[in-house]
Amino acid sequence: MRAAAGLPELVVSAEGQLSIWRKDPYPPNVIESSISQQSDVAESITTMAIYIPCSPEKAVEPVILNISSTGYYLDVIGQILGLSDANMVLISRTIGKASSETRFYFAAPKSYPLDMSSDLLNAKVVPFGGPLNAKASSLCGQDIYGDSILASIGYTWKGQDIFHEDVTLQSYYRMLISKIPSGVYKLSREAILAAELPLTFTTKTNWKGSFPREILSSFCRQYRLLEPVFCVSSIPLKASSELSRSNNKPEVSESAEQEREYANENESVDVDPKLVVLGSSFTCEVKIYSKCQDLILECAPNVLYKKQNDAVQSASLKVLSWLNAYLKDIYTSLEKEKQLANVFDIKFYRQIFFKEVVKCLSVCNCQHNETLGGKEPELNGVVENDASYINIEGADSGLCPSNGSLLCVCYSVSLVTKGELQKELLESIEEFEFEMGTGAVIPCLEAVVSQMSVGQSACFYTELPPEDLVLAAAKDLANALAFLTSPCCLEYSIILLQVTEPPEDRMEQALFNPPLSKQRVEYAVQHIKEFCATSLVDFGCGSGSLLESLLEYPTSLETIAGVDISQKSLSRAAKVLHSKLVMKSDFDAPCRSIKSAILFDGSITDFDSRLCGFDLATCLEVFRTNPFSEPLHAKTLLKLTYICPILLLSLVFGIYFPLDLSLDKSGGFGFWIGLVRGLGVVPWWTTKVSHSVSDRVIEHMEEEQASLFGDIVLSSFRPRILIVSTPNYEYNVVLQKSNLTSHEDDPEEKIQSQSCKFRNHDHKFEWTREQFQHWASELAVRHKYRVEFSGVGGAVDLEPGFASQIAVFRRVFLPEDDDGLKDENSVCQYKVIWEWNRSRPPLTN
Repeated sequence: MRAAAGLPELVVSAEGQLSIWRKDPYPPNVIESSISQQSDVAESITTMAIYIPCSPEKAVEPVILNISSTGYYLDVIGQILGLSDANMVLISRTIGKASSETRFYFAAPKSYPLDMSSDLLNAKVVPFGGPLNAKASSLCGQDIYGDSILASIGYTWKGQDIFHEDVTLQSYYRMLISKIPSGVYKLSREAILAAELPLTFTTKTNWKGSFPREILSSFCRQYRLLEPVFCVSSIPLKASSELSRSNNKPEVSESAEQEREYANENESVDVDPKLVVLGSSFTCEVKIYSKCQDLILECAPNVLYKKQNDAVQSASLKVLSWLNAYLKDIYTSLEKEKQLANVFDIKFYRQIFFKEVVKCLSVCNCQHNETLGGKEPELNGVVENDASYINIEGADSGLCPSNGSLLCVCYSVSLVTKGELQKELLESIEEFEFEMGTGAVIPCLEAVVSQMSVGQSACFYTELPPEDLVLAAAKDLANALAFLTSPCCLEYSIILLQVTEPPEDRMEQALFNPPLSKQRVEYAVQHIKEFCATSLVDFGCGSGSLLESLLEYPTSLETIAGVDISQKSLSRAAKVLHSKLVMKSDFDAPCRSIKSAILFDGSITDFDSRLCGFDLATCLEVFRTNPFSEPLHAKTLLKLTYICPILLLSLVFGIYFPLDLSLDKSGGFGFWIGLVRGLGVVPWWTTKVSHSVSDRVIEHMEEEQASLFGDIVLSSFRPRILIVSTPNYEYNVVLQKSNLTSHEDDPEEKIQSQSCKFRNHDHKFEWTREQFQHWASELAVRHKYRVEFSGVGGAVDLEPGFASQIAVFRRVFLPEDDDGLKDENSVCQYKVIWEWNRSRPPLTN
């Protein structure tokens, strides 16, 4: 309007009004053309819009805009807002994409100064007719006053006809949840009530939904910030190896400093091609700037990645995770702010961040953790953050998920009133994939699925999430709103359809027959027989796969025990072991010699005297291979039960036909246990403690923890024999070349043929033969053990050696050793999770 006031020869404006018009009338031919076009237009246009009152007590409501062929759409909007003149309607900037015509319409100030010399032009506060509309302002990112209309309508540059598109209540709530990164991810997966923004970026293939870099760019566009700047540094393999052993942040020389590109540029990743050498590792720094090029925040993770894309995506995810955590509690204390920033390697400039981001979200309620619908629901079987009360149906197929597995589930979510008198479906997906252990789904959903096997179904209840999430997912808004007026909760129904093994399993199974997992078990059995071991402890027993496998072999074992830090894994281990020990109680059964079994919840960093004096301790990784050959999808199997009653009986009573509940012939399912391991102990009352097993734990620790593991086991627990296996990093080139490639493989992975990836994404390190032997030899010397080196998969005299390298520690017996064990003070820091004895009923905690 101020510009129009300076062009009196072209346009005319009225004092105190916000409208302008041409000084000279249109030529007759233009007017005739306009009249003829209006005669061809339909009588009226009808489109849906959203009415957003400024009062927080009033609800958001849908409205219908009926626009006649001779009418003006702003006149209709003005009437709904209570304005007699369309000149008094202000229009906001667009919401969402740049090509969108979705805008807010609200009342203009009753008076507006047009006199350029007026002092009011410099005033910061314009006298609007109504109070600030908090709901509209948080969504728009600019101040909206009074009641407003959210509509997608108007004239575009592309045509002369009016453009219009319905804006529904559901689309409004989806716009609202997209203001935070986790909401953007939920929408990209179309799983608002099940998906969560993952905590870690593992592989490009396993990531589902929008990638972190895309979400971060979308976040910046929503808040009118510049595109994020990614500065990637390449570090040679030798230097990166040294850096990975230290906690120092890698420094980049001046020649490696990246050029920053700011305004009017697409998002870019700056990296000097001269610095990228074969076998390099990458780090990535992210910086976000305001439109005025003020630095808002920066993130510089102290982590090295084998691929440039992984570095960029992981750094982006760090920023998104911090934004999610910070925006949950905007007005937290400064001390908590600093702690949160340190966790995610974030440095942000509070004043600018509040001005550009927080101000727009100060009233956004999509993160509020409130129980809606009146009183809290009093329903049996409500799950909050655990899966203590669930109903799992179907026979246990033995094909179970573990961290790193890619799962496929069929699920539905419904609103349920108290007593399950009424139910309203909110969301359902027939095939939903996610990676286990990355936080890609809500915690209670992952907790339930972790206790299921393929083909099983489960049902559980949760308290209501924030109302915005429920209404964004609802298919029928009217019914959902009616449900929310009374006490209700969410009901989740799940079927586990498929479990795809982690990459390590697939690589090993593609090259070895029998699989390495079975070879490691047989190696342990060989030493049990050689030393006539009568008891065995599994350090990091996980779900008990090693202990279960040993029950299939006739040995001298009388007591088996396991320890782990995961209670979920221990629960499954107890279930499996109890079933095997009870069922195989015949006199000629291989496990008939087993007299007792026990599982402990504990950590290797805590001493427990009940672990002292074992004859044999091992650290191996065991997978359960699939005994069937022809795959059949679980959904197909469930459908067949309606056709074949015998098959239904087989499912109910656990009598299985030779069917494989998998989707992928090349992968199968396998049973992969032990991404994060604890340790194992035996009963303290056992008189003959002879054998201890630890299932390839060390590569999941930091290298310093692996050294601590060896010191504690050999100095404090002092088994007679300790067997430790770990991947041979030099063998990875063989495994990865044998791995079947697919169209989803990242081409970047094929460039660095000399720099192999670790066998699994969560491995902290993998040792060469020289590194492993150096570690083991130093341990043996320090603690009076002899050590021998062997392995499985491959041959010692052929390069690159064994696929799994094994060290066997043998204690050098001295007369005072046994006396020292007897005098050990009784220290019991581990919790008994499950206990079985052939002479008395089992005990489960």
